[in-house]
Amino acid sequence: MAGEGPGPLAVHIRTAIPPDLDAIEAVLRAAAMVWEQDRPFLEAHPEAIVVPVELVSRGQVEVAVIAGSVVGFASHSLIDAVSWEVEDLFVRPELMRRGIGRRLVGEMTRAAEAAGCIRLEVTANPQAAGFYRALGFVDVGMVATAWRPGFRMHRELG
Repeated sequence: MAGEGPGPLAVHIRTAIPPDLDAIEAVLRAAAMVWEQDRPFLEAHPEAIVVPVELVSRGQVEVAVIAGSVVGFASHSLIDAVSWEVEDLFVRPELMRRGIGRRLVGEMTRAAEAAGCIRLEVTANPQAAGFYRALGFVDVGMVATAWRPGFRMHRELG
């Protein structure tokens, strides 16, 4: 499969900083276009690809770095005192299915638990729902998004 390769990757996860924004945008644009069925909407509505500038400034974005280059990122927002929303999770297409997304969610989970969070929530596109289920998220319904229905999911922590 594309992106699969031998052995583990030397991935470092850290909190994003403003100088990472261009690299985050590059990852976001490349990864958002990977699903053929999404391309027509995204090409017609480039404004739908939103870089999480404000979340970076608040320390709510983690980046995956390999050899000094940002290759993925995950962001979250606060729903309430005990719940976080997974806003973004993107990995460069050529590195998908290599454990980077899993590592990013793992780091988010550790940070959430340390902050007293007891639940992660996400609206997953159909292509990502299986990934989230494999990480322990459960379906709670379908919701409308800008261009197609999404799977509303959550995962209890602790």
